Order: sequence, then C-alpha cells, then structure tokens
Amino acid sequence: MRSSFFALLLLLICCGCSTGSDEQRALYDPQTSNRSTPTWSGFNNDCEYLAVMGDVQTYVSIRANIPYFVSTMEWVRNQVKRGAPLKAMLFVGDLTDNNADRQQWINCRDCMNIAADVLPTVTVSGNHDFDWSRDTQGVYSGISDRNSCHLSEYADTRLFHKRIVDTFTPDSIDNVVFSNEIHGERIDIVALEFGPRPEVLEWAERHIRLHPDRRFIILTHELLNADGSFVTSAYSTQQFGAYGLPHSTPEQVFQTLAYPHKNVIAMLCGHNGFSRMNTTRRNSSGVSVPIVLFNLQYQLNGGDGMIELWEFPKDTRTVNIKIVDTKTGDIVEGEDTAFSFTYR
Repeated sequence: MRSSFFALLLLLICCGCSTGSDEQRALYDPQTSNRSTPTWSGFNNDCEYLAVMGDVQTYVSIRANIPYFVSTMEWVRNQVKRGAPLKAMLFVGDLTDNNADRQQWINCRDCMNIAADVLPTVTVSGNHDFDWSRDTQGVYSGISDRNSCHLSEYADTRLFHKRIVDTFTPDSIDNVVFSNEIHGERIDIVALEFGPRPEVLEWAERHIRLHPDRRFIILTHELLNADGSFVTSAYSTQQFGAYGLPHSTPEQVFQTLAYPHKNVIAMLCGHNGFSRMNTTRRNSSGVSVPIVLFNLQYQLNGGDGMIELWEFPKDTRTVNIKIVDTKTGDIVEGEDTAFSFTYR
C-alpha cells in the first residue's frame, strides 16, 4: 500500500492541487484515480463504524499537503465501495485555515467529496471558518461577522442532506441534527457551529428533550484543551466576545445539552492538540459523558493520512476508538491514540 500512496502523491503534486480559480480541474478524477488501495483488514464485520476527520486546515492551505488529504478520502471511498461497515464520516471544524480564501474551500470540497459521494459526511464550522477582523494596528482581533462562514456553500453534500432531520436555520447546514443508525439503533449527530449562539443551544436542547428514545453525539469545534482537560478559558469568547457577538462557551454547551440528558452518549471536538479523551464530566444521573478530541492540524503533512475510527461492536454498548494511518493501514500507536467507553 505504501508504494501506491507515494505514486499518487507524486502524481498530484506534479499536476498541481491548490492554485487556480473555481473553474480549475477537480482534485479528484474518478476515471484516472488510484484504485490499488486494498481492503483494510482491521474492519470487523460484527461492528459498525464512524470515521472522524480532525481539523483539515493545513491540508487545504498548503499545496504539498493536499495529496495526503486526497489519499485519505480515497482510502475511505474505496473501503466503502468494498463493503466496509462505515456509517458516516464526521469533520470537527476548521475546514479552512483562512475562510476568506475561497480556494481553500474549493480544495476542501473537492477532497471531501471523494468520500462524501459514497458516505454521508457531517461537518461543523471552526474558528478559522469565519472572517477575522483586524484592529487599528492591523492585528487579527476576532470574528466580527457570524454570517461570513461558507460551510453551507461548500459542504452540503447529497448523502448528508438526505439524512438531516432538523435544522436551526432553513437552507443552512451550520446547525443540524443528522439521522444515524448503529446496529439499527438511532444514534443521531447534533452538529453545531463554533461557539454556538444561545438560541442554537436552546434549539438543540429542545430536539434532544423531545426524542428521549434516541441517543445523541454532540459535534462542535471547541470543548477540550490540548492536554485533554475541559476548556475553561474559551477561545469562542475571545473571538466573538471581542465584537460583542452572542456565543456559548464549552461549559455552557455541556451544561445545556449533556448534563440534563442521559441520552447524550458522547461529545466530539477538534481545535486543540492531537488526540485525547476526557471522562471526568458527568451528567445529572452521575454517568460519565466521554468527550473526544481529534485534531490533525499540527501533524506532519497536515495530518499525514490519519483518520480516527469509532468502532461499535454488535450487541454491546461499547465504543472502541483507534487512529489508522491510511498510507500503510497500520494502527497508530502512542499515548492517547486509543480509547474505549461504554454508554447506556
């Protein structure tokens, strides 16, 4: 597998991947793309899986990194085509490094759609997916315009859209509930904007409260620090608070959505660090709510072909989390790269 990856890498770099206009050649051509990716032996047919992509901002903003993003999405596409039990793919935000650079959105869309054409793909906004304003000294000072994010324009894919069961704003995917089944049981994804506005949290809380028969995973950009501790000094406050824009902190997200509702089984974020899980926060029933962080932006080559898999074994309420190097098919070993939790 390693040789086929580097052949693809050389081809994509030679062709050019991150410059040009919106009319440029797509990053992926299904007629000529690599088809040598073997079936990954790590999938267990008695399990079902969610795939998670950390922050991809340094994939889409650096020309030399884009082939690693393309190759990862080809790996996902080819596994789905060969019958892998993947149910959905989740992106944790920061789809761009600079929201104002439309080429980065184009790069993200073209890469993501390699897999999103065959696997429902859920995205949320990160802090880099908004326009940043400058102070009088020319220094970036925060986010002054909530409406500057281009998520709905570039990330609203067909398979994803068919599974939306609730939206905060019609014709927008910034805040949605995504219908998802694991072994026939509804485990829906509540996908929320970076630093959700208070009214967005009220909407999400109402949906969770009105569906006690379903379980939920909360997906939003900022929840944990790099060391796995829960965020107490919120970057959302720094970014939106500088301009007096309504927002919520990670603590408010947890207290509004996870604490009162025992059917929230996990939370997922990016933004900081690399890979962590925090199990210290408990809901009103005293049950731990695991919070998982996965972020690619600080890794070699923008992410180096890594993807996180959430494995749900049949007839258990257990989730096993691992990181796969899609270049080699190896499980990534190291501190804080594998976790397990149970849910009720």
